[in-house]
Amino acid sequence: MRRDRLYNRRRRHPDQQQQQQPTPKSHDMQAHHPRQPTNVPGRLPLILREYHQRRPSQHAPAQSSPHQTHKQTFIKLKANTGPNGPTCVTPAPASPAVFHCPSGQPCARMKNQHDILIHLQKAHQTSVVQYYVTVGDTVDVSLTDAGNSLACVVLLPTSSPSPSSSSSSAASKGNQLFFVAKFRSLEEPNEAFYWLWHLGDELACRRFQVHLLPIAADDRQQPWQGRSLPLELSCQEVVRSKQYVRMKQDVRRMRVRIVNSEPGDV
Repeated sequence: MRRDRLYNRRRRHPDQQQQQQPTPKSHDMQAHHPRQPTNVPGRLPLILREYHQRRPSQHAPAQSSPHQTHKQTFIKLKANTGPNGPTCVTPAPASPAVFHCPSGQPCARMKNQHDILIHLQKAHQTSVVQYYVTVGDTVDVSLTDAGNSLACVVLLPTSSPSPSSSSSSAASKGNQLFFVAKFRSLEEPNEAFYWLWHLGDELACRRFQVHLLPIAADDRQQPWQGRSLPLELSCQEVVRSKQYVRMKQDVRRMRVRIVNSEPGDV
């Protein structure tokens, strides 16, 4: 009887025995099989693993491809090329040193007005006294024999040149410098040579005519008229050309007037 009861009880409740079977706990399963993170590429399939390895990071800077770099370089080279091919920028040629020293000494030639003024001050301790005039004005300049000062007439540009004068535009291109030269004659100690040294070339000197007149109480002579001489000529070359005026050596003041040359005077 007892065996029959046990048999019938098992037949009536077969699933209760299955529920009563001990099931493995969740922490035991985690202990034997730890949970892997989903973002580890080592546990992913081969296709997804390659995708995660090749996917760029969101914070990494985008790198340009070789094609883009070549394109940018080509644009830079194209910007430096002209319509007929590559162009190169050449520096402006330096102006040659062609002007002599206004002191008359055999110094090295200089390039411009700045070099001449600095040279006179440092090499000869000579100051330049400038007299500013316009075309046709008359100015009285002081002359010295000691060599500590040098008179210079500065011709200012004209604001409205006369259209009737062919060379009136020469005075409208900037200041023109004329150094008053005075050198004692070796043949006659009581005489000296006078002229105006123009800081310019031969062509610029032909545009002007100068009037020189010594200021003296007992002298009523007429002013000398002639051309200014370029500072490209040395003192010896001017003396040999005889393009100067011979006056007394003791002249201390000189009246100077600069006018434009007429077409027939050039």
